[in-house]
Amino acid sequence: MKIIAIIASILLGIGDFQLWDGTKEVELTSAQEQKTFEGKTRKGKYTETIAIGVPYNGDFVNISIRLDERNDSRWARLTAKELNGKKVQFCLSADYKDNSVLDQGTGYFGVWNYLSKPENAEGLGIRFRPNEFLPLEAGDSKLRLISKPAGSVSAKIATGSTAEAFLNTPEEFLAYVRDGKVDELQLVSFNIRYGTANDGTNSWQYRKEATLAMLDEVNPGVFGLQEALPLQVSYIENNRPKYRSVGVGRDDGKDEGERMQVFYDKTRYKLKKWGTYWLSPTPNVPSKGWNAACYRTATWVLLKDKSSGKYFYYVDTHLDHVSHEARVNGLNLIVDKIDEINPEGYPMVLSGDFNVWKGDPCLSTLDGKQMLSARESAGLTDEEGTFNGWGLERDEPGDGGKIIDFIYYKGFSVCPEFHTITKTYEGKPYISDHYPITAVLMY
Repeated sequence: MKIIAIIASILLGIGDFQLWDGTKEVELTSAQEQKTFEGKTRKGKYTETIAIGVPYNGDFVNISIRLDERNDSRWARLTAKELNGKKVQFCLSADYKDNSVLDQGTGYFGVWNYLSKPENAEGLGIRFRPNEFLPLEAGDSKLRLISKPAGSVSAKIATGSTAEAFLNTPEEFLAYVRDGKVDELQLVSFNIRYGTANDGTNSWQYRKEATLAMLDEVNPGVFGLQEALPLQVSYIENNRPKYRSVGVGRDDGKDEGERMQVFYDKTRYKLKKWGTYWLSPTPNVPSKGWNAACYRTATWVLLKDKSSGKYFYYVDTHLDHVSHEARVNGLNLIVDKIDEINPEGYPMVLSGDFNVWKGDPCLSTLDGKQMLSARESAGLTDEEGTFNGWGLERDEPGDGGKIIDFIYYKGFSVCPEFHTITKTYEGKPYISDHYPITAVLMY
C-alpha cells in the first residue's frame, strides 16, 4: 500500500508533526543531530527518525518519530516519543484551504485538499485517543491536534488521492476515516490482586475506581486479569457494560477461587469460542500439577474483529509462584495447547503473571521460537518492573529485576508499542501490587 508524500514529510519532521511549546510549534529540524532508520516487519516496514538536541522550553529534548506501515492496509501508525522520558507536547497538524472538505468527530479528523487543478486532490485522515490530546484547534488554515504533556503519543494515519483506484473522492475518503477500520489490537494484562486481601488502604474497596480510570484511559479492546474474584469481575462489568468477560474459579471450575478472566469490548469483538484448562497432567479437570502450591489455569478465547472480520486467540494465565517445575511444565503445556486449539493458524496472544524474572530459562520455551515478547520487540517500549509490592519492590527502569508480567504474540505483523502502566489514577499510585502492562499489535 502506497503512503503518499505527506506522510513522509510528517516523518522527517519538516512538515506537520512538531513539538508544541505552549504557544507555537517547534520544528524538529532545529535538532543538533538527526538520523533516519528503515527496516522491514513481518507484513510491512517501518521508518524511524531520531532528532537529538531539539531546543524546547529552555531545555533540549531527544525525539523519536516512528512510522509503521503494512503492505495490506491504508492505515499506518505514527508514534512520537521523548527518548529520556521527559514530558513534552506534540502537535500533529493538517493544512486546509477555503475549498477544502473537512470532517471531525470524537477521536478523528479528516481533510480533503484540492490542489492546483480541481482534478488533483489528496486527503489525510487521523485517528487518535481523545484522552491523550487537547480539543482539536482550527485556525490560520490549519487543524492542530495538540497532545497533553506526555512521554509518548501515537496516532493512526490514512491517506487518499484522486490518483488512486479507490477512496479517491472526499465522500469516500472521509467516510473511511470516520468508520476507522484499523486492523490493530490494544490489550492489557493485569494482576489485579484478589479482592478479599487485607491490604489496608490498598484494599480493593479503595482502588476499584482507580482500576476503572485506568481502563478508561487505555481503552483496551481486550484485557486479561489474574487473581480476579467474582466481586471484582462483576464490579467492572456493571460499571463498564461495554465489556463482557469469561472465566471460571480455579478451585472448582465454577465459582470458587481466583480466575483467569478475559474481558473483551463487545462493540468491537464477537466471542466465538472460549475455555479454561488447568496447568497439570490432567488439564481438563480442576487439579494441581508438578508440586505447584496452588491450582493454576489458563483461560483462552477466540474473538472475531467485527470491523475487519479477522480472528485471533488470546490466552491469559498465572504461573505458580513456588514450584519451578510447575512453571516450566505449565508453560510447555500452554505452548502445546496453543498449537492444539489453533489449527487455523490465527494470530495468537499469550499474557499473564509468569512469576519469573525477565531472562529466566523458563521463558526459553517462548523467546524467539514459538512467540515474540511484546516488550522486547516493540518499536516503543520500556524496562519498568511490573511487580511493585505496593511501592516496596520497585526497581529502577532498565534492570528488569521485577519484570514478572509478560505479553507474547505470534501471527501479528508488528508490535509498535509496549508500556508498563505506572501512572497514578484517582489519587492511587498503585492500583495493584502489580503494574498493568499494555501492547498494541497490528495484524
